[in-house]
This record gives sequence, C-alpha cells and structure tokens, in this order.
Amino acid sequence: MPRRWTAQEETEKRIELEELYVRRNLPIGEIADLLGLAEMTVYNRLLRLGIRIQRELKPGYSHARHIPLPAYSGDLAEFCGIILGDGHIGAGQFWVTINAQTDLHYVPYVQDLCEELFAFRPRIARDRPGSVDLYLTSSSLVKSLSRIGLYSSNKVHDQVAVPRWIFDSLEYRRRFLRGLFDTDGSIYRLKHFNAVQMSFRNRSTPLLEGTRQALHDLGYHPSRVSSHSVYLTRRADIDRYIKEIGFGNAKHRFRAKAFRVMPASPRT
Repeated sequence: MPRRWTAQEETEKRIELEELYVRRNLPIGEIADLLGLAEMTVYNRLLRLGIRIQRELKPGYSHARHIPLPAYSGDLAEFCGIILGDGHIGAGQFWVTINAQTDLHYVPYVQDLCEELFAFRPRIARDRPGSVDLYLTSSSLVKSLSRIGLYSSNKVHDQVAVPRWIFDSLEYRRRFLRGLFDTDGSIYRLKHFNAVQMSFRNRSTPLLEGTRQALHDLGYHPSRVSSHSVYLTRRADIDRYIKEIGFGNAKHRFRAKAFRVMPASPRT
C-alpha cells in the first residue's frame, strides 16, 4: 500500500499536478519526465488526488494507441486469470502488480503473454518497495476488456466473477486457472500431515465459486469456499493439475520440485 501522505504533502502534490496536468495541459508522459517519475506513478497520483483523467484534451490524443481485442483463446483466458488475480483496470490502462521479492521470474512471462495477445509489450514501473507494476495504456483495449467480463472496478467491492465465456471450453478453463493460480495461488506442505495442498485465494466470493466450478468441470475435487480460499488437497488432483495445467510463475514450479513433484512445462 502507498504510504499515507501528510496534509501538507497532499496539498503540495495536488498543486503540482493541477499546474502541470490541468493548467498547462501536459500529457502524463511529459509530466513523468519532468518529475523524474514513472508514468504509472503519475497516473496513480492523479487518481489518488481525485484529479479527473482528461486524455481527450491532451496534445496528440487523436494518435492514442489503438489495440484491438484478439479472438477468444487460451492465452486470453490466462490473461483474464492474471488480471482477476493481481491485476487492475483503470481509466484507459491496465496493470499487474508482481511481488519483486518472490516473483521476478514471472515478469517476462506476463510481458511475453501480453505482447503475443496485443502486439505491445507492457512497460515496467518500480515505484513501490517490494513490487513491480507491468502496465499497458490503451482506452480502446480497456473498453474491449469490459465487454468480455473485465472492467474498471474495485474487484473486492464489486465481487467480480469468472467471465462467462471461460466456461465455453475446457481449455479456456485450464488456462484461466493457471493465470489465477500464478497470481493468487500457493502450494505448500501441511504442517501436521505428510501432504501437499494448493489454494486459490481471493476476496471475491463469486470468483472463488467460479474457480471451484471450473475445477469440478475438469474432474478435480476442490473444497468448498472457506477463509476466502478454494483448496486442492488430494495428491492425485495436485499431480494432475501440475501435469495438465502447470505454472507460468516459476515460484510455484520451484516449490513443486521441493515437494518432489515434477511440473509440466509452462504455456502450451
């Protein structure tokens, strides 16, 4: 979480951004260069201060990046899982927050996936200790994402769900689960039992219910939703998951190896 500003700091930052963004009408990229910040930081400060994003008033707006939404695919399903896990969608931009201490190997994986889908590679912002943000800016893409079940929101407040089209294909389910587990999942040994458990953790109950349904559809035996999580505990289920779905996030592959479970190769 960003550090809470003092009243004086908030006033100073508001004056600074209102001068640059509102009065001087500079685009976010130029403001970032002037202040020595990442574009994502400037964008987040505008939102935090309640300054309305006005891209249509900025120089060069007519040349804004247009990114069409690709056809439904396993890659798009996995992207949806990532966004509903550790992703966020704002006004004209999406970003994925990655733990810089444990998940740095996952950064190029997500970048490669997005570049394959959208023909643009997400940029990297390192504005907060311990985390990395990957972001891509395109109003047209954000509008398209809203039509397939990903929309600008507070995911917990709005209690988001698995997009309906994910249930059109077993492969979509598998890839969605991979993206969600890579970002919101964990694999670990139970303390008092000689057993391994996998958990999908999220604060949205409909999302967890949809995750549980997707696992059922694929022949797994997930637990009921409890403690904001869905669990796989049967060893046969965990072995199958690793072989048939696998991990894009190397952290989970390393942990699976530590438990003497051989993971499948990522992204097929």
